[in-house]
Amino acid sequence: MECFCHCYVWIPFFILLQGICEAYTQQKLLVISLDGFSHNYLDRAKLRNVNISSFERIWKTGIRVMKVHNEFITRTGPNHLSLVTGMHEESHGIVDNVFYDPELNDTFDLSNTRHLSQLKWFDVGSEPIWVTNQRHGHKSAVTFWPGSSTPFKGQLPSFYYSQYNHQLPLVDRINQTIKWLNLDEVTLGLIYFHEPDSQGHLTGPDSVEIFNVIEKLNDDIGYLLSLIDTRPSLKSSLNIILTSDHGMSGVDANRIIILHDYINESMYYSPGSEDRVFWSLWPKDGSSSINLYKRLVGKHPKMNVFLKDNIPIRLHYSNNRRISPVVVYSEPGWTIVRSRKSVAKFSKYSILSIDMRVVLLVLVT
Repeated sequence: MECFCHCYVWIPFFILLQGICEAYTQQKLLVISLDGFSHNYLDRAKLRNVNISSFERIWKTGIRVMKVHNEFITRTGPNHLSLVTGMHEESHGIVDNVFYDPELNDTFDLSNTRHLSQLKWFDVGSEPIWVTNQRHGHKSAVTFWPGSSTPFKGQLPSFYYSQYNHQLPLVDRINQTIKWLNLDEVTLGLIYFHEPDSQGHLTGPDSVEIFNVIEKLNDDIGYLLSLIDTRPSLKSSLNIILTSDHGMSGVDANRIIILHDYINESMYYSPGSEDRVFWSLWPKDGSSSINLYKRLVGKHPKMNVFLKDNIPIRLHYSNNRRISPVVVYSEPGWTIVRSRKSVAKFSKYSILSIDMRVVLLVLVT
C-alpha cells in the first residue's frame, strides 16, 4: 500500500502503538536506517530495471509513505536523535553533525568516535526509545545508531556495539541484530548503515554506482526477510520500519553560493565541512552577530539568513545554547561553499544538496 502524507518524528509513536498491541501478543520492532536514501531512489531504480523486489515486498504487504519530511537540520546526527527521542533538535541538543557548545567551549564532531561515548554531548535531558523500552522491562539491541554507545540516564542499550565500525557489512549487522531479537526479552532492534550516502558523495546521486548500491541493499533486505521467514516466532511478531535521515541531489556550478563573497574568515567561526546547505556562524572577537547578519541578509535570493532569535518557530531551531547567533541555509537544490578556493578542491560529484524527503517503508505483522 502507498500513502501520501507528511511524517516528521514518528518512531516513538510506533513504539506507543506497539505497547498497545502487547496487550494481545508480544510484538517486536526492528528499525533500519539507510543513510541518504532519497524518497525517489526506488522509483528511479525501477525505471533503470534495477532489482528492488525486496523493497517492493515490504511496501506491497505493508505501507510505503511517499512524502516524509524530517527535521530542519537534515543531517545524520540530528535526525537520528530526533527519530529515537521524539524531540526536535533544539530539545535533544544534537543540533548538527558538527557544532560548537559555548558553555563547554568545545566542538562536537559526529565522525570523532571519542565524542560518541561522551555524556556531555548526548545525555542532556532526552531519552531514546531503547532506554524507554528497557524502563518498561524489555531489552533493546542497537547496532551503530548514533548515540547508542553513550549512556542516557545511566543506561546503555541491553545489547550494542561499543565502537562504530564503518566497514562492517549490512548483512553482518543484520545477522547480529536478528540473533539478539531472537531472544524472548529483546523487543526492539535498531540498525544504522551508511549507504547509499557514502556512494552518493563519491559518484553522485544519479550515477550507475549509486543504483548498484541500491540493488545491493535490496539483496541485503531480501536476506533479512529470508531470515525472518525461517524463524516462526519472528515472522509472527517482528514489525519493520525502513527509513533514512535525508535524501540527496546533485548541484551544478550555477547553484553554488560563495559565503566569502560577503564575509571573511576573520569575522566568524563555523565548524564543519567546506560545502554545506546549513551554516552556523559564531562571531569572532571584533565582529558581532548583527554585523554578520547585515553583511549576509538579502545578498543572494537562494540564501536564507536569520538571527537566532528570529528563526521561524515552525523550524524548532532556536531554543538551545548550541545553536549559533546567526544561521544561514540555502534553498533546495543549492549549496553554500566557504570560498572560491573551496570550490576548486571538489570533484563534480562532491558538492551536493540535501533533500529533506526520505524513504519510509513499514511492514507490520
